[in-house]
Amino acid sequence: MSACILTYTPKCITGPVALEIKAIQPAPLLLKRNNIFRKIEGKDLNINVPLLSGAIGEVVWEPTDLLENIDVLTATLTEDFNSVLVYTVTATDTMGCQSTSATVKVKMEKELDLSIPTFFTPNQDGINNIWEVYGLESTQKSRVRIYDRWGRQLAEFNPNTEGWDGTYNGHPCPSCDYWYVVDCEEIDKIFTGHFTLIRK
Repeated sequence: MSACILTYTPKCITGPVALEIKAIQPAPLLLKRNNIFRKIEGKDLNINVPLLSGAIGEVVWEPTDLLENIDVLTATLTEDFNSVLVYTVTATDTMGCQSTSATVKVKMEKELDLSIPTFFTPNQDGINNIWEVYGLESTQKSRVRIYDRWGRQLAEFNPNTEGWDGTYNGHPCPSCDYWYVVDCEEIDKIFTGHFTLIRK
Protein backbone atom coordinates (compact mmCIF):
# COMPACT_ATOMS: atom_id res chain seq x y z
CA MET A 1 0.00 0.00 0.00
CA SER A 2 1.26 3.50 -0.79
CA ALA A 3 -0.01 7.04 -0.09
CA CYS A 4 0.54 10.57 -1.28
CA ILE A 5 -0.66 14.03 -0.24
CA LEU A 6 -2.43 16.18 -2.83
CA THR A 7 -2.96 19.87 -2.04
CA TYR A 8 -5.36 22.10 -3.96
CA THR A 9 -7.52 25.20 -3.39
CA PRO A 10 -11.18 24.69 -4.33
CA LYS A 11 -13.59 27.51 -5.02
CA CYS A 12 -15.50 29.12 -2.19
CA ILE A 13 -13.06 27.81 0.40
CA THR A 14 -10.32 30.01 1.77
CA GLY A 15 -6.97 28.32 1.93
CA PRO A 16 -5.62 25.05 0.59
CA VAL A 17 -7.20 21.65 1.32
CA ALA A 18 -5.02 18.54 1.73
CA LEU A 19 -6.32 15.17 0.47
CA GLU A 20 -4.66 11.86 1.19
CA ILE A 21 -4.91 9.30 -1.63
CA LYS A 22 -4.17 5.66 -0.85
CA ALA A 23 -3.51 2.95 -3.41
CA ILE A 24 -5.00 -0.33 -2.15
CA GLN A 25 -3.77 -3.61 -3.52
CA PRO A 26 -6.57 -5.88 -4.81
CA ALA A 27 -7.16 -9.25 -3.22
CA PRO A 28 -4.72 -11.88 -4.51
CA LEU A 29 -6.00 -14.09 -7.30
CA LEU A 30 -6.16 -17.67 -6.05
CA LEU A 31 -7.57 -20.89 -7.51
CA LYS A 32 -7.84 -24.28 -5.89
CA ARG A 33 -4.57 -25.80 -7.09
CA ASN A 34 -5.33 -29.50 -7.55
CA ASN A 35 -8.74 -30.66 -8.74
CA ILE A 36 -9.95 -34.20 -9.47
CA PHE A 37 -13.21 -34.96 -11.27
CA ARG A 38 -14.90 -38.15 -12.42
CA LYS A 39 -16.88 -38.36 -15.64
CA ILE A 40 -19.66 -40.92 -15.85
CA GLU A 41 -19.70 -42.78 -19.14
CA GLY A 42 -22.24 -41.26 -21.54
CA LYS A 43 -22.90 -38.14 -19.42
CA ASP A 44 -21.62 -34.57 -19.64
CA LEU A 45 -19.33 -33.27 -16.89
CA ASN A 46 -19.15 -29.65 -15.72
CA ILE A 47 -15.59 -29.02 -14.53
CA ASN A 48 -15.84 -26.23 -11.97
CA VAL A 49 -12.49 -24.95 -10.65
CA PRO A 50 -13.10 -23.06 -7.37
CA LEU A 51 -12.06 -19.40 -7.21
CA LEU A 52 -10.68 -18.86 -3.69
CA SER A 53 -9.88 -15.15 -3.94
CA GLY A 54 -9.78 -12.23 -6.37
CA ALA A 55 -11.74 -11.33 -9.50
CA ILE A 56 -11.40 -13.17 -12.82
CA GLY A 57 -10.76 -11.31 -16.06
CA GLU A 58 -9.53 -13.97 -18.48
CA VAL A 59 -9.39 -17.78 -18.39
CA VAL A 60 -7.28 -20.07 -20.58
CA TRP A 61 -7.52 -23.88 -20.65
CA GLU A 62 -4.68 -26.03 -21.97
CA PRO A 63 -5.13 -28.24 -23.81
CA THR A 64 -8.68 -27.63 -25.03
CA ASP A 65 -9.33 -31.18 -26.28
CA LEU A 66 -12.92 -32.33 -25.78
CA LEU A 67 -13.80 -29.15 -23.82
CA GLU A 68 -16.56 -26.59 -24.31
CA ASN A 69 -17.03 -23.20 -22.57
CA ILE A 70 -13.27 -22.72 -22.25
CA ASP A 71 -13.42 -18.99 -21.50
CA VAL A 72 -14.72 -19.52 -17.94
CA LEU A 73 -13.71 -21.59 -14.90
CA THR A 74 -16.60 -23.99 -15.53
CA ALA A 75 -15.72 -25.88 -18.69
CA THR A 76 -17.86 -28.72 -20.04
CA LEU A 77 -16.57 -32.15 -21.03
CA THR A 78 -19.05 -33.92 -23.29
CA GLU A 79 -17.19 -36.85 -24.85
CA ASP A 80 -16.01 -40.10 -23.30
CA PHE A 81 -12.31 -40.99 -23.29
CA ASN A 82 -9.80 -43.61 -22.14
CA SER A 83 -7.58 -43.43 -19.03
CA VAL A 84 -7.08 -39.92 -17.51
CA LEU A 85 -7.23 -36.38 -18.92
CA VAL A 86 -5.05 -33.63 -17.43
CA TYR A 87 -5.72 -29.93 -17.99
CA THR A 88 -4.13 -26.70 -16.81
CA VAL A 89 -6.39 -23.69 -16.32
CA THR A 90 -4.79 -20.25 -16.04
CA ALA A 91 -6.73 -17.23 -14.79
CA THR A 92 -5.78 -13.55 -15.04
CA ASP A 93 -7.37 -10.84 -12.90
CA THR A 94 -9.52 -8.01 -14.24
CA MET A 95 -6.58 -5.57 -14.31
CA GLY A 96 -4.30 -7.96 -16.15
CA CYS A 97 -1.76 -7.76 -13.32
CA GLN A 98 -2.00 -11.16 -11.62
CA SER A 99 -2.31 -14.68 -12.96
CA THR A 100 -2.50 -18.07 -11.35
CA SER A 101 -2.88 -21.68 -12.53
CA ALA A 102 -4.54 -24.87 -11.37
CA THR A 103 -4.38 -28.50 -12.43
CA VAL A 104 -7.47 -30.51 -13.35
CA LYS A 105 -7.48 -34.31 -13.63
CA VAL A 106 -10.52 -36.12 -15.03
CA LYS A 107 -11.04 -39.86 -14.63
CA MET A 108 -13.50 -41.93 -16.62
CA GLU A 109 -16.05 -44.07 -14.79
CA LYS A 110 -18.74 -46.48 -15.77
CA GLU A 111 -22.13 -45.84 -14.24
CA LEU A 112 -23.09 -48.62 -11.86
CA ASP A 113 -26.61 -49.96 -12.11
CA LEU A 114 -26.73 -51.98 -8.92
CA SER A 115 -29.58 -54.19 -7.85
CA ILE A 116 -29.44 -54.90 -4.10
CA PRO A 117 -32.08 -57.29 -2.71
CA THR A 118 -34.01 -56.23 0.38
CA PHE A 119 -34.47 -59.81 1.63
CA PHE A 120 -33.62 -63.45 0.91
CA THR A 121 -34.85 -66.85 2.13
CA PRO A 122 -32.00 -69.37 2.59
CA ASN A 123 -34.27 -72.37 3.10
CA GLN A 124 -32.45 -74.72 0.71
CA ASP A 125 -35.49 -74.86 -1.54
CA GLY A 126 -33.57 -73.65 -4.59
CA ILE A 127 -35.32 -70.26 -4.58
CA ASN A 128 -33.66 -67.05 -3.35
CA ASN A 129 -31.16 -68.94 -1.19
CA ILE A 130 -28.20 -66.58 -1.79
CA TRP A 131 -27.98 -62.87 -1.04
CA GLU A 132 -25.80 -61.07 -3.58
CA VAL A 133 -25.39 -57.67 -5.24
CA TYR A 134 -26.11 -57.57 -8.98
CA GLY A 135 -24.31 -55.21 -11.34
CA LEU A 136 -20.78 -55.34 -9.92
CA GLU A 137 -19.29 -57.18 -12.88
CA SER A 138 -17.57 -54.05 -14.27
CA THR A 139 -15.80 -53.32 -10.96
CA GLN A 140 -13.64 -56.35 -10.31
CA LYS A 141 -12.00 -54.78 -7.23
CA SER A 142 -15.32 -54.38 -5.42
CA ARG A 143 -15.86 -56.02 -2.05
CA VAL A 144 -19.14 -56.75 -0.26
CA ARG A 145 -19.16 -57.22 3.51
CA ILE A 146 -22.07 -58.45 5.65
CA TYR A 147 -22.53 -57.49 9.32
CA ASP A 148 -24.96 -58.38 12.08
CA ARG A 149 -26.67 -55.84 14.34
CA TRP A 150 -23.67 -55.81 16.71
CA GLY A 151 -21.24 -54.92 13.95
CA ARG A 152 -19.67 -58.37 13.66
CA GLN A 153 -18.55 -59.20 10.13
CA LEU A 154 -20.22 -62.40 8.97
CA ALA A 155 -19.13 -62.67 5.34
CA GLU A 156 -17.17 -61.04 2.54
CA PHE A 157 -17.33 -61.68 -1.20
CA ASN A 158 -16.47 -60.07 -4.53
CA PRO A 159 -17.96 -60.09 -8.07
CA ASN A 160 -16.15 -63.35 -8.87
CA THR A 161 -17.40 -65.31 -5.88
CA GLU A 162 -20.81 -66.45 -4.69
CA GLY A 163 -22.82 -64.22 -2.38
CA TRP A 164 -23.86 -64.92 1.20
CA ASP A 165 -25.69 -68.15 2.05
CA GLY A 166 -26.93 -66.92 5.44
CA THR A 167 -24.42 -68.80 7.57
CA TYR A 168 -21.56 -67.88 9.89
CA ASN A 169 -18.79 -70.37 10.62
CA GLY A 170 -21.00 -73.06 9.11
CA HIS A 171 -24.03 -72.30 11.31
CA PRO A 172 -27.31 -70.81 10.04
CA CYS A 173 -27.91 -67.20 11.08
CA PRO A 174 -31.36 -66.42 12.51
CA SER A 175 -34.12 -64.46 10.84
CA CYS A 176 -33.15 -60.85 11.35
CA ASP A 177 -31.96 -57.69 9.64
CA TYR A 178 -28.35 -57.58 8.44
CA TRP A 179 -26.20 -54.75 7.13
CA TYR A 180 -24.04 -54.55 4.02
CA VAL A 181 -21.14 -52.40 2.84
CA VAL A 182 -20.39 -52.42 -0.90
CA ASP A 183 -16.92 -50.94 -1.43
CA CYS A 184 -16.30 -50.11 -5.11
CA GLU A 185 -12.60 -49.25 -5.00
CA GLU A 186 -12.21 -48.57 -8.72
CA ILE A 187 -14.69 -45.69 -8.67
CA ASP A 188 -14.12 -44.68 -5.04
CA LYS A 189 -17.73 -45.20 -3.95
CA ILE A 190 -19.28 -47.00 -0.99
CA PHE A 191 -22.88 -48.16 -0.75
CA THR A 192 -24.46 -49.14 2.57
CA GLY A 193 -27.81 -50.41 3.71
CA HIS A 194 -29.60 -53.36 5.26
CA PHE A 195 -31.70 -56.35 4.24
CA THR A 196 -33.69 -59.10 5.94
CA LEU A 197 -32.92 -62.79 6.27
CA ILE A 198 -36.17 -64.76 6.42
CA ARG A 199 -36.34 -68.40 7.50
CA LYS A 200 -39.59 -70.30 7.25
